[in-house]
Amino acid sequence: MLKVLIRLRMQELMSQLNRRKKRGIAQNLSQGAYAVLMGLVYLFCAFSIFQIFDEIAEPMIRLNADSLYFGYSSIIGFGLALIGSVFATQSQLFEAKDNDTLLSMPIRPSMILASRMISLYIQALLYENIMMIPAGVAWFVHKAPFRVSEFACWFIPTLFVPMLAVTVGIVLGWVLAMASSHVRNKSYLQIGVSMVLLFGYFYMFSQVTSELDGFAAGLKLITGQTLKAIWPAYQYGLACAGHWGSVLNVILVTTIPLVCAWLFVSRFFFHIVNDHHRAKRVEYVEKKLPVFSPRHALLVRERRRLFSDGSYVLNSALGILMAPVFTIVFLIFRGDILEVMDKLLAGVSLENVAEHGFFSAIEDTGLIAVAVFLCLLATTISITAPSLSLEGKTIWHAGILPVRGRDFLLAKVKLHLLMCVPVFVVCSTVFQFCLPGSIAARILLLISPVMMNVLIALLGMVMNVLHPRFDWISSQQCIKRSMPVFVCMLGGFFLIVLSGYVYIQWLADILNLTQFLAICTVLMAAISAGLFAWLVTGGEKRLNTYFSF
Repeated sequence: MLKVLIRLRMQELMSQLNRRKKRGIAQNLSQGAYAVLMGLVYLFCAFSIFQIFDEIAEPMIRLNADSLYFGYSSIIGFGLALIGSVFATQSQLFEAKDNDTLLSMPIRPSMILASRMISLYIQALLYENIMMIPAGVAWFVHKAPFRVSEFACWFIPTLFVPMLAVTVGIVLGWVLAMASSHVRNKSYLQIGVSMVLLFGYFYMFSQVTSELDGFAAGLKLITGQTLKAIWPAYQYGLACAGHWGSVLNVILVTTIPLVCAWLFVSRFFFHIVNDHHRAKRVEYVEKKLPVFSPRHALLVRERRRLFSDGSYVLNSALGILMAPVFTIVFLIFRGDILEVMDKLLAGVSLENVAEHGFFSAIEDTGLIAVAVFLCLLATTISITAPSLSLEGKTIWHAGILPVRGRDFLLAKVKLHLLMCVPVFVVCSTVFQFCLPGSIAARILLLISPVMMNVLIALLGMVMNVLHPRFDWISSQQCIKRSMPVFVCMLGGFFLIVLSGYVYIQWLADILNLTQFLAICTVLMAAISAGLFAWLVTGGEKRLNTYFSF
């Protein structure tokens, strides 16, 4: 039975690819392009992390500190695997749509959990390897000669570290599932826990990298007391240093807790899935119901859907939370940041100012830099990208509502903009009082992030209309692993990077930063107008074909 369930999990992961193959060559090519882009992004992230470890590995080898190097890298890899899989664990184990169907069959809960834990392990392994493989490659590149035994001591424990992340994810998912059944709005609980884990991981990453830099530079004593306090990481470091006894310890310390968590959750799985202990019911009070127009009712519907799923908010609207955080951090460290900017700009000679257009509006540099950063944050917001897919098999409801298809689609776009635009306008206004610059730069600081939000909202909606997925089992398939979300986020980021490259290579001597940002803002407005025109014409026609799903 376990073999059958595992095969079903694999078929589920490949179902979208198989479906597109049956639809035609065009869809097959788009799916192939999507897979290639996903691979390129994964390689880009891994290469960026490799650059960090490449600077640390050589001096750490000279200091014979391989156990510290790998021990601290395992902490970072474990944290990344945990952050990437903790809420996927909750949704795939306890909130999957096929739980009731599987439990109604003569299948033991332990087999259901085991099949899903394998897919969770693969997912955690992918997250962890973004960090662990670059760290290992950087080490073996600088260390000579290469020995197979040393490689085996690194490779074998690395395969087992994700098991510990899966174990912690199962425990946290179980706690969240039990706690969520006793609160009215579980999404706020998920958001709070996620933000704590996310900021904790960033703090841990900064602390670990600073300690490694200090060790490599000889600024700190190599005692490893901090690492010894985290026994699994300490054992992993010793294992990678060539201690086969520590390799065995890593295998035991990762597999035994996972087996215990599997047995424990299997015992209470039926109770967790069918827990009827809910939050205190609200007593009915007779009152007059508010009357909305059809368009406003659609907007309210989309808002309730967004805040009913914590993972939807965290994965699709994180930029909305990060923009105020960025603004607050700037206000707290305003003096230090402005001092650094003054030192950087003081290094620009008058000859460069006269010769290069890049520095012809040097007083606007701060405002333009903030505007670009806010545009980058806007690319992380993808509320519209999975919104149509999340309708699932109830998409036919839109066909019987007394509204036009374009109103149904534009309600999702309006929610995206209502969530983003006020926050970005407030943040831009705060920076107006903190940085010097011309009136044109101040206007662009307000307009350009707004136009980027409009572009991302329309791009995500258009991509979701073209590539929807209604047969999902877990909402994570739409929110985290769908083509519209990926293209929406990568498309905006690529547009900003490409614009910067074009400017530096060919336009720096012709236009200053303010003028170039103005041109880019106009281009964003033109692209948005084209996407909107298609959405209310071709998009509406495409939507009508989905009502018979």
